[in-house]
Parts: sequence; structure tokens; C-alpha cells
Amino acid sequence: MYSRKSCAAKSTIKDAYFTTFRGKKSNMENDDDDSYVLELVRSIQDLSTGRVEASELVRRSLRGLEVVHAQKGLLRYKFVIPNDVSDDDGNWHVGAIASLIDVLGVSAAYTSTGLSRLTVDFNISYYSTAKTQEEVEIVAKVVSERAMLTSVLLEVRKTNNGQLVALGRQWVASNQKIRQGDPVISKL
Repeated sequence: MYSRKSCAAKSTIKDAYFTTFRGKKSNMENDDDDSYVLELVRSIQDLSTGRVEASELVRRSLRGLEVVHAQKGLLRYKFVIPNDVSDDDGNWHVGAIASLIDVLGVSAAYTSTGLSRLTVDFNISYYSTAKTQEEVEIVAKVVSERAMLTSVLLEVRKTNNGQLVALGRQWVASNQKIRQGDPVISKL
């Protein structure tokens, strides 16, 4: 489990990875649950800072994303909406919200199994707008796993008043079967 509060060095996720988790050193490759989570945290940090090549849409949508808490099946983020993902009225563009929710939903599913996932069903309900430079909290939670399918629920809320901005529901699938006792290979 990764929690910003549990880390001695809070400045970056990279720093957090090299500090202590649950009283153990962070070299947790033998602990499957934590290794998937830590691998994901590093990948999200790399995407949000532009250290990994990704599409322009993904780079813009994730720029500045901060992981606050991560554990198997549950991710919590803070995000200050950048200026370059706004519509003509200065609101957070719905396409940028959708892109962010898609990436974070697949990421939450990854923490459950360590397998690469693809979105097969995606639904977003928009409840209010958020302005650029406003901080939001995003929670992605795995709510169901059925064979090769995983269901994820995502909430985007304004940090200052808790107002719901968007609610995403997503089914993701893997093309790899998981059997009890089989080794799980990561492709993230």
C-alpha cells in the first residue's frame, strides 16, 4: 500500500518508493499486491511528469496528477486542473475528464491483478463543472471482478467543497486468463 502520509519523504512518488511501506523496506518485488501498486505509482508519476512517451492527450490530461493513496483495488489522487485542458469558458474540458478517468480506471484494475487491461464499457455522468487551477480529488475503486473482467467506479470531486464533478463506471478486460497459482506477468 502506498500512502503519502506513510512516507517519510513526501515530495515525489519516486522519493516515496524508496522509503518505508508498512514497516518494510520498499523493495517489495516478492509481495505481489504491493509490487503491482508500486509499479503503477511509478508509471503514473512518469506519465504525469512527461518522463514517459504518451499521446499528447494523455500527457495533457495527467499533467500534475498526484497519487495520495494507492492499494490493491483503490487509488486516490489530487489534481490541480491545468490551463491547457479547458474549454472556451475556462472549465475543465469533458474530453480531458474522460481521458483521465479512462487511464485511472484501467490503472485501478491493474492493481488487482498486474495484468494489462483494455476498456470494454465506459460511462461517465457529469454533475458540475470545475475551473482550471481548481483542485479535485479522484478516487478509483475496483468494485467487482468476474473472470477476465473488472468493474471500476471513479468519482471526481472538488476538494474545497466535496461537490461531485463526474462519476465514471468502467468495465475493463484482459486477454490473459488468471488461474490460481499461475505466475502473473506485468506488461505495464
